[in-house]
Amino acid sequence: MTDPIVLLESSSSSSEDCDFCVDVKPAKKRQRTAIKPKHDFDLSSSDEEDFAIPASSIFASRGKKSEVTSRKVPKNHKKDFDRKDKEECRKAERERRKEQKEKEKEERQSARQREKDERAMVKAATKQAKIDRKIAAQQQMGKFAQDEIALLINPKLLKDPEWKETFDKFYESYDSISESDGIDDGAIQFIRRNYVEGGATAALRALERNSESGFQLVHHLVIIFSNPNHFLSLMERSDTEDDYPKLEEWLEKKYALWKKKWSRSETPRVMILLPGLIEEVHKKWNDASRTEKQFLTTDVDVNDAIVWLQISFRVEAQLLKNKEDVSDFLLKMTRSISEEPYAQAATELECVRKIKSTLEAGSQHSPLEIAQDTWIRMLQQVPKMSAARAESVAQYYPTARCLWQAYSNTENESEKQMLVSHLMSENRQFKKVSEQLHRLMTTQDSKDLLI
Repeated sequence: MTDPIVLLESSSSSSEDCDFCVDVKPAKKRQRTAIKPKHDFDLSSSDEEDFAIPASSIFASRGKKSEVTSRKVPKNHKKDFDRKDKEECRKAERERRKEQKEKEKEERQSARQREKDERAMVKAATKQAKIDRKIAAQQQMGKFAQDEIALLINPKLLKDPEWKETFDKFYESYDSISESDGIDDGAIQFIRRNYVEGGATAALRALERNSESGFQLVHHLVIIFSNPNHFLSLMERSDTEDDYPKLEEWLEKKYALWKKKWSRSETPRVMILLPGLIEEVHKKWNDASRTEKQFLTTDVDVNDAIVWLQISFRVEAQLLKNKEDVSDFLLKMTRSISEEPYAQAATELECVRKIKSTLEAGSQHSPLEIAQDTWIRMLQQVPKMSAARAESVAQYYPTARCLWQAYSNTENESEKQMLVSHLMSENRQFKKVSEQLHRLMTTQDSKDLLI
């Protein structure tokens, strides 16, 4: 038998196949894959150094780091690197938290400041509203009436040296004085505006801008006759009628000028001031002869003309002695005009006499005592009913209902009227007082007068 090894060798050496031989393929050896360099090299050289490829060139060609170290990093160094990274992370986290806290602190401070400012604004608004309500309440009572009125005086009158002292008193009480002409050399007019809307100063500014909505025109016109002879020349009477045609013509002209100036249809209320008129009449009378006196104006003529103006045109004329009286009168008149919007018409209750209570203030009283005190004060409203007489009547009739029942139980009318006449005094009967008390208790007319 042939040796298998020989057969193998023979099979391997022989190019022909044997029928009895097994086809055994040689084992393949594991080969290392060589990295193909990017550059071509000459492979024909048999020197191994020519085929050596530097590792740096291989890694550089692939875009990696050029330095390749075969030595490993020590573990201690790696721990140091990790520790430094952690410390840097913790430091960055602390910085971030610190910035966050500072930001939150600033936000809290700004929020507190906003709340503080809002509270201050609310407090200031509340305080201002309280002041405004107080001022409005005072205005309704006329506390600022003097600051609401402005005077418009003719420039000729205002700049006249003879009237300088007169109007100096006005500047002490009223700052809002302006010039206005077009009606008469001695004309004085008035405008006003509410104090809460700016007062007299705002009214004058609105007048300068020709803004009629910025002020309220007062329908009063004061005319001063600085020269008495001017008024005396207007007192020429008509031969046919009992009137003064020149004075009427002059007055109608002033009405027309006032309406045109302010574009109004109604007529103003005119007040004429006549300083030194009577003195001038007396002077002319004393200097005239007997024949001239027959044609001169007298005090009676002046009074007659004043009454005619009052009756025919409701124009008031005031006789004054000198310019000082004019200033005093104008001050009082201006104050009256400024308080006119706040004046209230007197009611029936305001005309009732105010009687103080006889009860002590601060102490407690029974309802009966209070009713008796009220009843005594009601009795004193009757004319000629004194406190002593009222108390005497209250002793017999302690309440109004008791007296009413006494009147109801009495059938005779005359007895009713004299029911309390003998109760007010032992020696005298007050029949008139008793009759008036009966009328007060039984009348059906609420406007019935007790005289």
